[in-house]
Amino acid sequence: MSKHIEVIYNILPLLSTIEEGLNHIKNQLSELRYEESFALIQDAMMGIASIESALQPMESQFKELQDSDMIKKKQDLNQYMSTVVNLYENKKYKELEKKVNLVLGAFIVWRESIEQIVRPQIIS
Repeated sequence: MSKHIEVIYNILPLLSTIEEGLNHIKNQLSELRYEESFALIQDAMMGIASIESALQPMESQFKELQDSDMIKKKQDLNQYMSTVVNLYENKKYKELEKKVNLVLGAFIVWRESIEQIVRPQIIS
């Protein structure tokens, strides 16, 4: 049994919660509720950073977390998040919905990769 099992049990629901939040942000943007959606984007960013921090000590056990493909997925997600924050800060709301879709897509790819790596630890 992995020594990181408790962390994995906490990460998996957080991944789902962040995805729900990103979908909710899309709905808020379609309703022109920019300030409320920005608060959720900040929460999503904190959740992603928390997961990244929690995964760091596991990198020696799960080498896949440090392979170039996984690093690229994380970089793509962080880049899209940064773009969305810049759009909010510059009040470029018309571009937001499209960019949040990119964030959501990158997040799903990143989430699925993490799940494939760590989920076998709780199944075994």
